[in-house]
Amino acid sequence: MKKFAVVLSLISLVLNVSASTQPSLKVKKLGVSFPQRDPTQSVYEFVSYAGNRGSDMFRIRFEELKDDIFSNFELGLSSDHGRSWSDVERWKAAPPGPDGRLRRLFIYGIFFDPKNGRLVLMGNEGMLRNDHPLDGQTHYYPIYRVSKDGGRNWLFEERVIQSGKAYTKDHPFQGVRVGSNSLTVSNSLTSRADGAVIVPVQISHAGPDGKLFRPLG
Repeated sequence: MKKFAVVLSLISLVLNVSASTQPSLKVKKLGVSFPQRDPTQSVYEFVSYAGNRGSDMFRIRFEELKDDIFSNFELGLSSDHGRSWSDVERWKAAPPGPDGRLRRLFIYGIFFDPKNGRLVLMGNEGMLRNDHPLDGQTHYYPIYRVSKDGGRNWLFEERVIQSGKAYTKDHPFQGVRVGSNSLTVSNSLTSRADGAVIVPVQISHAGPDGKLFRPLG
C-alpha cells in the first residue's frame, strides 16, 4: 500500500435552517483527518454530536493493525462544533499473556439516545489466543458503556448478558458460549420511534464438537 493510499476527509458541516427550508450540508474544507502511524495501516474516525442540541461533539479514532485487528484507540471531546478537540482517553491492546491478548474494540461509532439523553458506546472484547481475527469468532463478547454528560464521564462499562438466571459471563446468550462461538456487535446502533435501541449483531456457530463450525468447501 502506498503512503497516501488511505486518506480521510475532514468535513465541516454548516446547517442552514429556516422555517421554509430543510437543513443543508456544505463542505467547507477537505484534508487528511489524522495521520497514520504506519502508512501500511488503515485509520478510522467516527464523529457525532454528543446531544440533540448544543455544540458538544464526541469522536473515536483507531487503527487497523491487520485484517480485523484494531488498536490505538483515542476518544476526544469538542465543545465548539468540532473546531477544536481534546483527547480524554487512550488505550492499546493489553500485552500478550499466557492465554493470548485481550482486545477491547469500539469500532462502530457513537450513538446518542434521544429518549433518555445518554451517549452509548457498544463494542466487543475478548482474549484472542493467537491474536488472529478467527479467534474473535469464538472469544469475543459484547460490551457497552453509558454517559449522561456527553462522554466526559462514564457511568459504567459492562458486558452485555441476556436476562435470566441461566445466563452468565461464559454463557451470555442463548446458543452462545465464550470459547465455542460468539455474539458480536456488527454495525452502528439506531433506534425505533418508540425509543427502543436496535443493536445489529452477528452470531458464529459451534459445530457438534463444540468448536467453531467451519463447513468443508
